[in-house]
Amino acid sequence: MNEFTIGELENASGISRRTIYFYVQQGILPPPTGAGLAARYHSAHLDRLRAIPRFRAIGWRLDQIRDYFTRHSEDAIATVARGDALSERLLSPEAAPGTRTEETTSLARRPSYLARYSLAPGVDLLVERDVPPDLAERVDRLLARAGEIFDVHTRG
Repeated sequence: MNEFTIGELENASGISRRTIYFYVQQGILPPPTGAGLAARYHSAHLDRLRAIPRFRAIGWRLDQIRDYFTRHSEDAIATVARGDALSERLLSPEAAPGTRTEETTSLARRPSYLARYSLAPGVDLLVERDVPPDLAERVDRLLARAGEIFDVHTRG
């Protein structure tokens, strides 16, 4: 298995280290082994970094790419990264997570506007602003209980 420092991974992939760190933070890339100067990335990281632009070129969002990476093997991801004939089938519109007819008929895609409630440093609750009234009441109860747990006196 190949190991890379962040600089070597940046050079091999053509992706900036800032973007690599962002992808790790967003769960699109797994964290490196080790930390700081001892952090090491592997061929699986490079395959994902090479696959991401191919997904983006056909219109996939980062959440769809992250979902694809969690549902598929490293071999499938490497196939997409290589760009061979099989990868064209793996990149078909039907393969995009959240775009299959059976998944989208009950949940129509629509813009989502979120309210963010900061419960504690590093702990936020995101809630769609247009939830049904009965669900909004449960969210209010959840916020009240979370306020007790985190000793929060104002809602964010």
